[in-house]
Amino acid sequence: MAALEKKYSVTETKQGKELSCAYHVCCKLLLRNMVEWVHPLPIDEALYTKNNCNRFFNTEEMDYHDPRHFTPDICTQNGHIKIHLFRYFYQLYLNASCSRVGAVKPMHMNVPCIFEMLYKNDSRPPVKRIMDEVIQLKDRLHITWSSTEVINMPGLFPAIQKIIRLGFYVGAYLIDETTCSEHASHAVTVIDTVGENQIIFKDSLGSKDYYTANIDTLFPLESDVCKNGKPYHYRVEHCVFFLPCRDVPIGFVDTPEKMEAFHAWLDEYTSHFHELLSPSTFKVGDKVAIGSIRGQIETIVEDGFMVTYKEGTRTKTKRFSADQLTKVGGTRRRRKSRKRIR
Repeated sequence: MAALEKKYSVTETKQGKELSCAYHVCCKLLLRNMVEWVHPLPIDEALYTKNNCNRFFNTEEMDYHDPRHFTPDICTQNGHIKIHLFRYFYQLYLNASCSRVGAVKPMHMNVPCIFEMLYKNDSRPPVKRIMDEVIQLKDRLHITWSSTEVINMPGLFPAIQKIIRLGFYVGAYLIDETTCSEHASHAVTVIDTVGENQIIFKDSLGSKDYYTANIDTLFPLESDVCKNGKPYHYRVEHCVFFLPCRDVPIGFVDTPEKMEAFHAWLDEYTSHFHELLSPSTFKVGDKVAIGSIRGQIETIVEDGFMVTYKEGTRTKTKRFSADQLTKVGGTRRRRKSRKRIR
């Protein structure tokens, strides 16, 4: 699968007075890092915005929304799908009572909490069709979606940058322990970075399309205020990385040694992203056959493999897809079988 196109989404979710910021972040991570990685859902912004379709992402008013009001002809085909999926994920989190998910006490953005229910699927056509695609790809690639919690310490921002470059989002957990003489917490969705230490994030409490903050310092968030009317001054306490992978990374990073190990995993993950998530088992150095031609895989590219082979006395390098290649060495019986199928 290719990396996602890094583009700010037109969709905006709102929690109103609900204490559900973590659910909003979890749903956004599921939509972006799971669903849209499998099935991209770009939206025609003109029609979507004209009909104010973001109102259907307001979970405080979710019970009053009639599905007949966010049909494809009103909110675009992909907007219609994203609204259904978001509402489906959100209801699963509400029904699951995921541990430590909420905004009134310290919590985890427990994205995998609903996995057992998620893979049982939903009968509504747009949800079932998309989730069938996700499940089929998951089984075919032998991958999973893994969640890693990383405490804010040296190395966090470069880790965020590495994942943002792939077009994925990152969850951020914010805390304020001083402004109102009480502990306050909030969760937001990091969608981009800028400079050496600034994150750009979406906030389900806010009125803006996105916000910018320094990851290393306190910052006010006018969308969230104390009883005395003062805005909370938050800091990033930790971030959650929710990623498709075969080799599951460390689950909790809170020491320099663990951060170093996590970065080693990220470097391998990002540099071999297409190889790690390819449906084939081919890797650099494998000897392969293309019909009667014999060659060796030199590099892996986004849409296939660069294979070096000899044609007469000349050495050539050409791109081939996984379907065109057969691994040589111990696979003769499989090659015969594949030939009969053709």
